[in-house]
Amino acid sequence: MSGVTLAFISSFFWALNAILIRKGVRDVDPLEAAYVSTYPGAALLIFVSLAVVDWSAVPSSPWAAFGMFTLTGIFSLAFARFFYFISVQRIGPSRSSIVLATRVLLAPFIGMLLLSEPFTLRVAIGGSLMVLGLSLLSSETP
Repeated sequence: MSGVTLAFISSFFWALNAILIRKGVRDVDPLEAAYVSTYPGAALLIFVSLAVVDWSAVPSSPWAAFGMFTLTGIFSLAFARFFYFISVQRIGPSRSSIVLATRVLLAPFIGMLLLSEPFTLRVAIGGSLMVLGLSLLSSETP
């Protein structure tokens, strides 16, 4: 399966996630919802990793990579997820998902700061189009 196909499948599940969150946070605190929702995913990841990961190679893996993945878990599963659940509760899944798309805009700038990635014309044009689209789609008027 191609990387693009996998990205579209991921996108579908993220969209479904937004709708399910909206239905759930009507009756539950967003922090509680974010906390509870991590358990089934963690259980599935543990099960799959036990089946497919070559655990003999883990001790030779770079420790810096484990540190990066630990931070990813903290930022993604904890902070981002919690704030996203509150956002869905307050402004709905459509607008929250649109604003969440700013990660596409933020990632190049964070990459420039932390990874010394170059700022290109494509990044500038793409970022400008993202800002324009976000402002059109997230405005209060229909």
